[in-house]
Amino acid sequence: MFLGPLLAARAGMAAVYHGVAVLLVVWAAAFALLARNAPAPATAQHRGLGVMLEVLTRERLSWLLAAFYFLTFGGFVAFAIYLPTLLKDEFGLPPADAGFRAAGFVVLATLLRPLGGWLSDRIGGARVLSGVFLGVAPFAMLMSWPAVIPFTVRALGCAALLGLGNGAVFKLVPQYFPNQTGTVTGLVGAMGGLGGFFPPLLLALFRSGAASGPGVTWPAFLLLAGTALLLWWANHRVFVPRQQALDL
Repeated sequence: MFLGPLLAARAGMAAVYHGVAVLLVVWAAAFALLARNAPAPATAQHRGLGVMLEVLTRERLSWLLAAFYFLTFGGFVAFAIYLPTLLKDEFGLPPADAGFRAAGFVVLATLLRPLGGWLSDRIGGARVLSGVFLGVAPFAMLMSWPAVIPFTVRALGCAALLGLGNGAVFKLVPQYFPNQTGTVTGLVGAMGGLGGFFPPLLLALFRSGAASGPGVTWPAFLLLAGTALLLWWANHRVFVPRQQALDL
């Protein structure tokens, strides 16, 4: 986010892809030489694909965690992708300025992700997510206010909360699925990736006038707020009581 636009401006767009290609080869070589599988317990048994996927149909909690990540990681990816376009079109910012603001969003969310995990280790992932969802709702509603400075502040607030939420979700996955962590992590991660591309499509739909007046974006932010409140309610009903029971 930071270095790509700078490199493209100085050396051309092709240089960005060539540089990424070199980094991919370097990291592939490092992974091949240094990576190791986790040691399997002596009693571990090989499980077929059907047995591993059975947890996804039997355990509803896995889908609720996937919904949490759909919002937290999906929101992070969506803003990272669409924020430069939104800032340019809605507020007339130059491409470089819009890109740097979007990069600040990404950096803040990324740095707070491990903090979300650290807090979850101490007070529980369910409690962290309660604060995240309650905080995202008003920030999202206020983002419909069309002024660049307040919009930037609220976007950074969402970045901080979404980063915390990312770490909290992956505290809960091994806690509730210690024997199916890989399977559930795959589901949760897939839903997070899907969530990253749904909001930009929704924003584009509203801005095109297909679902509302032309150039309108506030319904999309209200939907984000409503989804955050719905997930707060689900977390409060399902995971918070379990966390409280563990603390007794």
